[in-house]
Amino acid sequence: HMDDPDVKAQVEVLSAALRASSLDPQEEPTASMGKLSNCQNEVCIEDQLNCTLIQDDTVPLINDAVEDIVESTLRYIHNDSDLNTNSCFSPEEEKKPKIQDVVPQALLDQYLSMTDPSRAQTVDTEIAKHCAYSLPGVALTLGRQNWHCLKDTYETLASDMQWKVRRTLAFSIHELAVILGDQLTAGDLVPVFNGFLKDLDEVRIGVLKHLHDFLKLLHPDKRREYLYQLQEFLVTDNSRNWRFRAELAEQLILLLDLYSPRDIYDYLRPIALNLCADKVSSVRWISYKLV
Repeated sequence: HMDDPDVKAQVEVLSAALRASSLDPQEEPTASMGKLSNCQNEVCIEDQLNCTLIQDDTVPLINDAVEDIVESTLRYIHNDSDLNTNSCFSPEEEKKPKIQDVVPQALLDQYLSMTDPSRAQTVDTEIAKHCAYSLPGVALTLGRQNWHCLKDTYETLASDMQWKVRRTLAFSIHELAVILGDQLTAGDLVPVFNGFLKDLDEVRIGVLKHLHDFLKLLHPDKRREYLYQLQEFLVTDNSRNWRFRAELAEQLILLLDLYSPRDIYDYLRPIALNLCADKVSSVRWISYKLV
C-alpha cells in the first residue's frame, strides 16, 4: 500500500507531526522515515509509532491532532487491505474462464458478443433474438461440460427487454434441459423457467407448450412444487386468448403420467372442470378428453 499516493501523503503528514513533537529532531525523524519506508502493512506502522512515542519521560506526548492523523492513516491502510483481500476471492475471479477446445475460440467469442447492445444498433436490431434461437445448438455442440461458457449469455438473454428474445428461449428451454441434465437444469434453468411463468402471455405460451417435456426432467419433489402454479395458467392477459386454455388442457392430459392419483384429484381435477365449462367449444372438447 506504500505505493498509493494517498498513503504516501498521509505518511508525510504523520512524519512532519512526529518531528514537531519530538525533542531530538535530528535522529528520530531519520529513524522513523527509514523504518516507515521498510514497512508495508498496518502492523509495521503501529510498531513504528510505538517506538517513536515510547521514549524518555521528558518527551511530550503526541497531541490530539497527530493522534487523529495516525488513526485515520491506519484506518485507511486497514480498509484498503480488506478491499484487496476481498477482491482476491471475488465471484468474478472464481468463475471459470469462457475457454473451451471444441470450436475455435474466436468463433465462440463472436457468438457471445451478440448480446452486446451496441451490436443491435450497428449490426442487426434482432441480433439478440438470433443468438437466443441458436443457443440450444451451441450448447449441444459445446457439451454440458462447457456450459459455463454460455451461462452468463443465457441469463442475459433471459432478462432481455425484448419479449421476442425471451419467447424464443421459452420455446426451447426444455431442449436445453435435456442437453444440460438434471443438476444444471435445477440450478440454472429452473429460476429462468419460473421467471417465464410470470411473464407476458407471448412468453408463457412457450413454456406451456412444452410444460410436460420440462417437468418430466425434474426431480419428483421439485416437479410437485409446480402443482400449485398450474391454476395460474387459467389467468391470461387477454380473456379471448382461448388457444392458451386449449394448450393448457392438452398439457394436463400429458401431466397425468407425472403425478400421483391424489395429486391429480386435488390439483388437476379442479382445473379440468373449469376448462370443461369454457365458453369456447374447442377448449371444452379437449377438456372432456382430459376428464
